[in-house]
Amino acid sequence: MCGIFAIINQEEQPFDYQSFCTLGCANDRRGGDSCGVFIDGKVEYGIGQKADFEVFFWTSELLNTTETARIALGHDRKASIGGISLEKAHPIIIEEDVPVAEGEEPRKEIKFVMIHNGTIYNYEELAKKYIPDIDVKGMSDSQVIARIMYYSGFDFLEEYNGGAAFVAVDYRGKEPEVVIWHGASKKYSTSNEIEEERPLFCNFDNNRLVISSVCSSVQIVDGNCFEVPTNSLITYRNGRLILIKRIDRSKSQQNKKIEYAPVTNYGGYHSTTPVAFVRTIESSNIYKGDDNKLLDGYIRFTSFGKILNKYDGVTLTEKQHSIWFFQGIPLKEKRAYTFLCKAQKRTKLDIAHFLETYKNLIRYFSVDQLFYDTTIFYKATGPWSKQVYTGNFQMLTTANVYYFLNGYRNGPIRVTTSYDSFNVMKDVPNYDYKTIWKEFIQSME
Repeated sequence: MCGIFAIINQEEQPFDYQSFCTLGCANDRRGGDSCGVFIDGKVEYGIGQKADFEVFFWTSELLNTTETARIALGHDRKASIGGISLEKAHPIIIEEDVPVAEGEEPRKEIKFVMIHNGTIYNYEELAKKYIPDIDVKGMSDSQVIARIMYYSGFDFLEEYNGGAAFVAVDYRGKEPEVVIWHGASKKYSTSNEIEEERPLFCNFDNNRLVISSVCSSVQIVDGNCFEVPTNSLITYRNGRLILIKRIDRSKSQQNKKIEYAPVTNYGGYHSTTPVAFVRTIESSNIYKGDDNKLLDGYIRFTSFGKILNKYDGVTLTEKQHSIWFFQGIPLKEKRAYTFLCKAQKRTKLDIAHFLETYKNLIRYFSVDQLFYDTTIFYKATGPWSKQVYTGNFQMLTTANVYYFLNGYRNGPIRVTTSYDSFNVMKDVPNYDYKTIWKEFIQSME
């Protein structure tokens, strides 16, 4: 399996570094052998120590120097056919010589690019049929099918045995043509049901298309997630997904052999544990996990919002943060969490009523002290006092900055990364817990 991801704009836009890197890190669990990115005619790969995207992106010259982008594709590879090498890394590109004036150095230009998730078992037979004049010796299955698409089109989609989900972009016309495929077929020739070959999800809104092999990553960066229709050759044009044609996969199957299901040995361990991310609910300034439950207790996560478990060690790619959450509200310190748990128990209120009754007190202990009450935004200036908020507001792990005037939100303004959102953690709290507890007890009388 591999992970593919993309952000495709209808026209050139400021490069959404935050979202693109979030998609890449989320797809790491589907790769592990190499990774790579393509942005508007430029490509860069990571292998060896940079095989994981979360290591690669930190030092990627292409990612860190790109200011605007129209088409950005990414890939996290788990090698199957072709082994592991820089030449086999994705995105797969096809170049052609560019006419140059006499005396100029020869140069090439990328005319076709593809990212593929899956394995095509009969790729050599397909090559003999569709591109007989091209020497494919030593190529991976993905390199071969990219050339079949480029030189012969997409008729082979009815005939391949294996699995395929891909995004391809053809630059030979006046405008780049984006082609998307999400295959489905029987696992074996004797199977009765058609099944998805590889996962592929998307969301398209505001003249941009977000694609990923991991649904939760699309939800995180774009709010919604939809499955790409299967066995439908699709293009993205004028802000819409448009059907090119439907493909009949009834005569093909996913597995190479009929008799036995294949046993895959990758020669090492690579975690397939689902990657969890912090989900920000900006309308109420609270934080949830992928399971839609409010974060509560001690949570360790990266600046990009990837939640780390106890087995995750120190990463070289980005800063880690350890924060105590009380029912979705990030707190300045552990002692505040202990105080609130004790207070809730003392009131004998259920958690929903406690959160509503003591919202000012709870937010006073939070990292930003900001909260909604009725229809506007307030800042808790003390355990029992508040004022209508005017100023900037950026939730942890996000790249959106909002400006509030008299409690009403304007924006957002997208910044480069989420790192500045953690500046609120620099303030050292100086809570008088003893006095606040006395006042809390009095509030119950």
